[in-house]
Amino acid sequence: MDRRIRWFWYEWKTSNGTMYYIVDPARGSKQVLFDNDSIAAELTRITKDPWDAQHLPIEKIKFISDNILLFEVKSSQNEEKTDDTDDEDEDDDEDENQE
Repeated sequence: MDRRIRWFWYEWKTSNGTMYYIVDPARGSKQVLFDNDSIAAELTRITKDPWDAQHLPIEKIKFISDNILLFEVKSSQNEEKTDDTDDEDEDDDEDENQE
């Protein structure tokens, strides 16, 4: 089995945001992994959160194949919503149990 690295990726953070690059050591090449503006637009559409190219919520990038990658996104859609009426119902239940 050939254990040489075919390519790798890295992220570079600046005051202008994070850029993601893929490097092919055999060819001596480096290119941008994806278009941040396009990803921001798609993530905004999917998550309903306003994202821009400088503030992408991308984490844990994993390559599935040469042309497909998977990553996690933090979104307000992931936040648990609390319902105050549940607390009131619990208080009512406690009152009933004490009577």
